[in-house]
Amino acid sequence: MRVGLRVVVAAVVAVATACSSSSGSGDDEATETVPSSAPVPGECLEHGSVAPRDTPEGDDDVYLLDVSVTRLDACTDEVVFEFRTAGRELPPGYEIAYEPGPFLDFTSGDEIEPAGAAYLVVRFLRTGIVEVVPGPEGEPDFGETFDLGRESITPSGMNHLEEARLVAGPERTIQWVIGLDSERPFTIDASTLPVPLPPETPSPVSATSRIVVRIG
Repeated sequence: MRVGLRVVVAAVVAVATACSSSSGSGDDEATETVPSSAPVPGECLEHGSVAPRDTPEGDDDVYLLDVSVTRLDACTDEVVFEFRTAGRELPPGYEIAYEPGPFLDFTSGDEIEPAGAAYLVVRFLRTGIVEVVPGPEGEPDFGETFDLGRESITPSGMNHLEEARLVAGPERTIQWVIGLDSERPFTIDASTLPVPLPPETPSPVSATSRIVVRIG
């Protein structure tokens, strides 16, 4: 009886050893698997979406001053619009949505199709690039606030953005077409900028508000 018991115990120990060896081999293989660090679509931007968005038109005229394009990180591009407001220092109302090209230039009548496979269109309401201010002897003076030499921005090294282009819109509307490699989720944020001015300054000399579009 003792011999039989020893045989049974030896068999159990052998089976347990084999299972332990097999389990350890599986663990070694799992630790060798390196997770991919590539960004997953939809995870670049918190609250990002491809849905259209809009805000009401403001009460005061707004003037576009500058546009800049930046690659924020490995999957997000940023477009920043800066404005000066004639009245209250608020950003303009806007409409933003994906639209098919080409796009009509309301000044020349030409159809424009920027680089890219998808177009994110941003329209700023009650906004212009030519400001009328009192000139010498009370005569009106027309001054451009935005350098039209930068109406097309084609940066290199971006994630998705291929071209950002100013396309003349209807009266008192500025529209920018952002050409992308495909439709991507986006966010849009508007904010005012504190600009300290001396009391004798009749109007702001720099940007008073900003709208930021992030695309990922």
